[in-house]
Amino acid sequence: MERVQQYCKILSEQLVKDSPYSHLIDKKFIENIINASPLHDIGKVGISDNILLKQGQLSEDEFEKIKKHTIIGYETLKEVHSKFGANSFIEMGMTMALCHHERFDGSGYPYHMKGEKIDIYARYMAIVDTYTAMASPRTYRNAFTPLQILGNYEDNIEKYDITLLLPLMKKIANSQIGTTVQLSDDTVWEVLMVNENKYSRPILKNNENQFLDLSKRTDLFIVKNV
Repeated sequence: MERVQQYCKILSEQLVKDSPYSHLIDKKFIENIINASPLHDIGKVGISDNILLKQGQLSEDEFEKIKKHTIIGYETLKEVHSKFGANSFIEMGMTMALCHHERFDGSGYPYHMKGEKIDIYARYMAIVDTYTAMASPRTYRNAFTPLQILGNYEDNIEKYDITLLLPLMKKIANSQIGTTVQLSDDTVWEVLMVNENKYSRPILKNNENQFLDLSKRTDLFIVKNV
């Protein structure tokens, strides 16, 4: 939960600086979304541990069951809201719980909502939730590197509100300048410069002062940070 709140804070700070939504993101917005963000997956308390803790890929039936955590979470928070009255923190949590798996292109769940019909809080949480998932190790894979995460977003760019996503992608890409990465051919390089057209595939330099533009070498990919 702390990691989710941390990423919410980072995204909020970046959006204030560089986003068409900056006029909406005031101190109260940031405070509420950081505090409410851990509620987005509260519905998982209603899902069997056999499914939640399963090692490996879920079956189709198991995936259908886990998708119900969005509605369970919403109904749980709705009940809390009915007891305690108007509360912007709980209301934001309800929205994020129900819709954080909706996608901008309509491919999400539970209602296949599309575009700006998805509340901005849920569009925001969709980015934080997927980033947290990719940055966390699983029993069947290692955590993604920051540049691998960028590659995943680039491959699925239509699924997210690009005006929310691009400022975060830019921040992540710039944060990788000066880091060292290992490529799929086992060579080691320093990230020298961001490639504005392909954030996940920067320009690299090695110890022999050779340069490599990863955007032009699609046969190579980053394996890990070293």
